Amino acid sequence: MPGELFGGAIRTSLPAGFLDASDFRQIPDNQEVYVDPQSSEAEDNSMIVELVERLDAAPSAADARYGAGAADVAAARAHFDELVALNAAGAQARVLDVAPVAVASRPDTKAYMVTGTQPSEKWGRASQPMQLVLVLGVLRLAREQTDVLVSFNAAYACAPAEVAGEVDSAALGRIAAARAYVRAAVRDFVLADAGLFG
Repeated sequence: MPGELFGGAIRTSLPAGFLDASDFRQIPDNQEVYVDPQSSEAEDNSMIVELVERLDAAPSAADARYGAGAADVAAARAHFDELVALNAAGAQARVLDVAPVAVASRPDTKAYMVTGTQPSEKWGRASQPMQLVLVLGVLRLAREQTDVLVSFNAAYACAPAEVAGEVDSAALGRIAAARAYVRAAVRDFVLADAGLFG
């Protein structure tokens, strides 16, 4: 569904039916957070749009296949790694895919989507193992010296063996949905007021 962020300075697509978390909790000024009202202890879905300083990262050998986009892919991976660290997932986190995404209103803007999974105690209780599907869209706004991060988090309860195992059917459905939400938000991104960046 169409949505306005940061006082209407940004317009994009948001998951239908998700609630603006700022209506019931404090959210940092550089974030917009939307939560699924159907979330429970066994399943928790949210989408976060965050504005951060543009990150420069050195491409790895694996990023070289992206050619001129290698540095942007490296930055997207670095942002993903920061989220992994915040979630305390460490070496158990897995990147499944990195793919370019087109931004309809800004065809010159580089954007990538990183898909991964990780165990997620942060999202659940220690007695109930949780798995997190994390899909991160990164829009590289060169003129504004800003990276726009669009992350979709889909945490769900699972058996202990699934936390470190292969991607199962429960994860696959969540990955497809999360990718669709993030791809739509990146594709439909419109900067309506550049004054947002000062």
